[in-house]
Amino acid sequence: MRAKFAERHGITVGPERLHLGSGVVVDVDIVDEARSVLGEIYVHSGEIRGGQLMKIATDSLKLVTLQRLHPDARLFIVLTDPVVERRARSGWLGHALTEWGIIVETIELAASDVEALVAAQTVQGFAV
Repeated sequence: MRAKFAERHGITVGPERLHLGSGVVVDVDIVDEARSVLGEIYVHSGEIRGGQLMKIATDSLKLVTLQRLHPDARLFIVLTDPVVERRARSGWLGHALTEWGIIVETIELAASDVEALVAAQTVQGFAV
């Protein structure tokens, strides 16, 4: 996902551990060298439950907190399924993502990857 995101935007990104101060660190899925792009990846296929939306919400909170240290950074939530994107863009969460300027993108998985993901979600009890 990270490589596809980088290719889509024509930048080099990687995961990085960033410091918030006072010894607090956070792991971020997508960070470019200049720290002008910060993002989190949420991999899920199909319908999601309300609690699973909280993962997107907490990732968003992490990003807006990081933006206080990197005020010019563009913030991204990268998803893998249009169904999840529609859900994330609705209700209070969709409103908050828009208000905070967090860009929501979907980079769809290959069919074989979706099959493996759904199987893993079923085993983990995350499939709906």
